[in-house]
Amino acid sequence: MENNLSKKISELTKNTKAKFLSEETVYEDSFLKLIKETYLLPNEKVITRDRVIKNQNKEAVIMIVETVENKYLIVIQNRIDQITSIEFPAGYIEEKESIEEAAQRELLEETGYLAQSIKVIDHYYAQLGIDSGIVNIVFMEGCIKVGNQSLGETEYINCTELTLDELEELFENHTINSVGCRLAFLDLINLKEKENKEKVEINEKK
Repeated sequence: MENNLSKKISELTKNTKAKFLSEETVYEDSFLKLIKETYLLPNEKVITRDRVIKNQNKEAVIMIVETVENKYLIVIQNRIDQITSIEFPAGYIEEKESIEEAAQRELLEETGYLAQSIKVIDHYYAQLGIDSGIVNIVFMEGCIKVGNQSLGETEYINCTELTLDELEELFENHTINSVGCRLAFLDLINLKEKENKEKVEINEKK
């Protein structure tokens, strides 16, 4: 069944794939680049698409941060359109960094915390219609406060610890409402349900 599905999806993907024809840089600065790409569709139509490249198309990381007291860290910062956003800590992965190394560095810089263990649990495209950058979701356990924030010149970030119930309340009332954070929270809930199921199975075997 799985092989048949893989074959079906592979064939549909092959039959849908457009042919790249050309590209033109419309705008570029130190962080942002806008490119107009031209493609030939399988039906012989020529189309253009706008592609946004942020920070040289580096991958990013969103961090689910669980402290040694089983609380969860959120950050509050300013975003575009006068939005003060409540989020999980996040940042870009620099050249030659692993996902785990970037997560540890970004966590320390933004919050002053460090993690005892880090596990990559998911990844996604943030906005595939215009941006091909990949965002990785990591689960960071045993986190403790070891120092102060080390923020960049353009950053101002507050952070606080919440219980799982408090965190869930912020998602339910849409106080935390970014796509990446909502996906990360679903991953967290799935992890906790799996852990609880394993504990029940262990107790039943005793």
